[in-house]
Amino acid sequence: VPVVGFVSVRLILPVCSSGGHVLQWLHGCESENGSVINVKCIDKYAYDGEDLIGFNHSSKKWSAALKQAKELEKKWNTEHGQNMAIRRCEVHILFLKLHLFLLYVCFFLALLDVHVFAKPSVSDSSKLILTCLATGFYPKDATVIWRRSSSPLSEDLITSSAVRPNDDGTYQLRKSVEILGADSADYDCYVSHSSLTEPVIKKWGKFIFLLFSCIYYNYYDLLTKHLYKFYLMNIIK
Repeated sequence: VPVVGFVSVRLILPVCSSGGHVLQWLHGCESENGSVINVKCIDKYAYDGEDLIGFNHSSKKWSAALKQAKELEKKWNTEHGQNMAIRRCEVHILFLKLHLFLLYVCFFLALLDVHVFAKPSVSDSSKLILTCLATGFYPKDATVIWRRSSSPLSEDLITSSAVRPNDDGTYQLRKSVEILGADSADYDCYVSHSSLTEPVIKKWGKFIFLLFSCIYYNYYDLLTKHLYKFYLMNIIK
């Protein structure tokens, strides 16, 4: 005889008429907005698509939704039936709280990082493609906006990767925009997320990048010359 949880189908048979029928069981718990304070336990049965009987975790009682299940309600509201339902609810609530706790751990350990970079456009050498990458955030809802002179650019101009999962359970989002290479306006990437106390704004400073490149290459050139000179002096010695 098939058994659903601790319920033998024999107990349902008095409700059944002849022919084929469907018995469904919904069992678990749910929480509003990820809260572990008000957790609702679910333990109910449906017969041919209609609610049959359900357990009220607050009153610790089974309640029949159909008059045909009144006899079932009396049987299940014995000490054995109540204790079984309560234990099932407690186990599911425990697992839900553990699951939410682990999500909170991931939430606080997640370190959102924002990178802004540029590359020449493949289709037009006079243009650049600016890309903003926000990665390492959790939960998955994040706002990434490209701005020109502090004004948001139209989404019609933006190419988005959509939110994608990282291998550590966090998420990433990449957005790009094509601009003229000669454009002297200030561009920045505005990122907002629930894990941040304030938005992250990363500026794309091509002049800073160019200056850094000049300093780097001048320093590298100077260092190379000194090393070469030192090398020659040691050979002569």
